[in-house]
Amino acid sequence: MKHKGFFNYFLVIALLSICTFHSTAQTKKIGVVLMADTSTIYQYIGVTIFENNTKPLPLDIALSQYIEKSLKAYLTPEYEVSICELPDSLKTAKKGIFESGVGKKLSRWADTKTDEYDIIIFVKNMNAAFGYNSAVSAKASGVCKKLKTLYLYSTISYYAYNTSEAKLMGYNNEGGDFLYHLKDVKFPKNPKDLTPEMLDYFSYEFRKYINNRIEYFISKSKLMSPEELLAKSASLPRDRNFPRPDLPEVDPEPYRDDLY
Repeated sequence: MKHKGFFNYFLVIALLSICTFHSTAQTKKIGVVLMADTSTIYQYIGVTIFENNTKPLPLDIALSQYIEKSLKAYLTPEYEVSICELPDSLKTAKKGIFESGVGKKLSRWADTKTDEYDIIIFVKNMNAAFGYNSAVSAKASGVCKKLKTLYLYSTISYYAYNTSEAKLMGYNNEGGDFLYHLKDVKFPKNPKDLTPEMLDYFSYEFRKYINNRIEYFISKSKLMSPEELLAKSASLPRDRNFPRPDLPEVDPEPYRDDLY
């Protein structure tokens, strides 16, 4: 009977060890909150503010769905990723003048989600300014031309919030570089004059640009190590609908903000 008691004791210890291992190895859950304006437009910045203008840009990309697709492609199966809906009262929440990151209102809401998500990624627009004479919207993405220089740009940024620690995960793109210089590329005065081939080119380059921005976010938020991210990027299936970003040796500093 004594031996049976010892056996039962060790059996309980073994089961507790297995349960403990399972709980620590459990896949972390990420909720993605899509609250960014995903309009795509062409913006021209002239010598004076009177020359500035904006026009709709019909890129072949459903931007909100593409961002969701890209985040899931990079982060699964390492994380369990799903869309998380904000309450209506917070869908237009704005930061206070002296607030940083996602602001107090969204942070407080995220703090209530510890039982559902380990991390919440807020996808929202930065406050952007392209120069003192600029009338460029802070809530837009697309193609921007400053005199003769052409850029891809997006004011959409990504913020990873750790719900258990009640803080952002080491990444802040507020006021950072968000322009991608397109070299030796011409753009017509009016986007309506874009040929199907030109639209295909700009749509492809824009998808690649978004993937690059998301890779940068994942790295700086430490959701993956540089080695893990490089391996994941190399493993993803590539086609024109999901292009791989340029490698660093191809273009060492693609993101510049030189419109000031």
